[in-house]
Amino acid sequence: MPPHIQHSARTNRRARWRTLAGTAAAFALIATALPTAQADEVVSDTEAPQDATAPQPDAAAPAQPAPQMLDTDGPDALPSAFYAQPETLPASPGELIRQEDADFFLGPTRAVRLGSSATRIMYSSTTSHGELVGVTGTVLESKSSWQGEGPRPLVTYAVGTQGAANQCAPSVQGESGTNYESAAVNALLLAGYNVVVTDYIGLGTAGVHTYMNRLDQGHAVLDAARAATQAGIDTIDAESPVAVVGYSQGGGGAGAASELADDYAPELPLTAAVVGAPPADLHQVAAKIDNSIYYPFLVFALEGFSDRYGIDRSSILNEDGEQLFDEIASKCTLHALFSSTPVDSTTLTQDGASFTEVAQRAPFDEILNAQKLGIDAAPAVPTLINHSLTDDVIPYRTGRELAGRWCSAGTEVTFHHSLMPTHLGGYAGSFVPMLTFLNRQFAGKSSSNHCWQF
Repeated sequence: MPPHIQHSARTNRRARWRTLAGTAAAFALIATALPTAQADEVVSDTEAPQDATAPQPDAAAPAQPAPQMLDTDGPDALPSAFYAQPETLPASPGELIRQEDADFFLGPTRAVRLGSSATRIMYSSTTSHGELVGVTGTVLESKSSWQGEGPRPLVTYAVGTQGAANQCAPSVQGESGTNYESAAVNALLLAGYNVVVTDYIGLGTAGVHTYMNRLDQGHAVLDAARAATQAGIDTIDAESPVAVVGYSQGGGGAGAASELADDYAPELPLTAAVVGAPPADLHQVAAKIDNSIYYPFLVFALEGFSDRYGIDRSSILNEDGEQLFDEIASKCTLHALFSSTPVDSTTLTQDGASFTEVAQRAPFDEILNAQKLGIDAAPAVPTLINHSLTDDVIPYRTGRELAGRWCSAGTEVTFHHSLMPTHLGGYAGSFVPMLTFLNRQFAGKSSSNHCWQF
């Protein structure tokens, strides 16, 4: 990083370590809870499965080294030939293109393999410009019994921020054991849910990951559920009831999917939605994280929106900004956060404007407004919104205001707030309300409707 960017280094280091301490504490809480998080313990106040067991290390398959990349020449390299776009795409979205056996591990030791089976898939989806593209993901079959009402449900899971480089795709990091979202996926599998995890558009596959693009993300989440029913897995078919679930970026993806489902995928038997810490208003989020340890998220967004809408980044960023941009865009989320120091964004732009100010100008003001949830549509199914009062990435007010917009549109919203510290603490604290809500919905029981609060 250029020397003059590293101003106020002492103050920045203090801010960085305060944030990282909270991050480490949140991950420690997740890691401590998971080994004993049997499904019947996690949701003891509902009619949850009572005989689900945690996945155990496979004695016949000891911990393995992480898979090697097909080509390590930069962040645009494809993880393997599987991720290459096909010469011909299906005529409609949600069609399965190819599949292969895969692995999805809990933690970098790769000692605990999730699910009774894991299948890597590529399927067709639609960009915000109406173009069909191939998207990858992973279908995980639960080894826990399902004791709820009716057939075993399928959760289409929208992951939180993974990064912008292809090696950051959830399926790639799941195989290497570095995908932190394995924690939530594991909780769902333990409770008896099958899960499909999308890689999103442009993550793992050719092209730029369109981070925080509402339509791209919502389409990818819904089409993953469509494709999962075609993978030949005995417990997943077109009649499987479906829920959309996600936190952070995934909260945006799940929220968009739940809004779009009726028009985009009306054949899906969508039953419930769980939307955690939703970045429902990107102007509010940008103002919150500008100049903080989380500024790499703004870099990911700038890359995605610039590519999708044909914006020349050099008209915004100065030489230092371009250099920093290239450094961050090549890293996955945890590496980007732990290796970065807060930077004054006014030192990165051509005219000295902050990233918050850039977001308020054309063309980004209209682009970000188009990503706002709860403006043109609302979920037609009962929806849970989780949000921590102490969220340091996505303002708590952002989640509450979304709840108000959805309630005004007629959605039945259960709103759960917590005091779990920081954004990552809110993630750790979201597992119990997530499973409690889903179990009640799939048992045909109503949940609290909190719309009277908004």
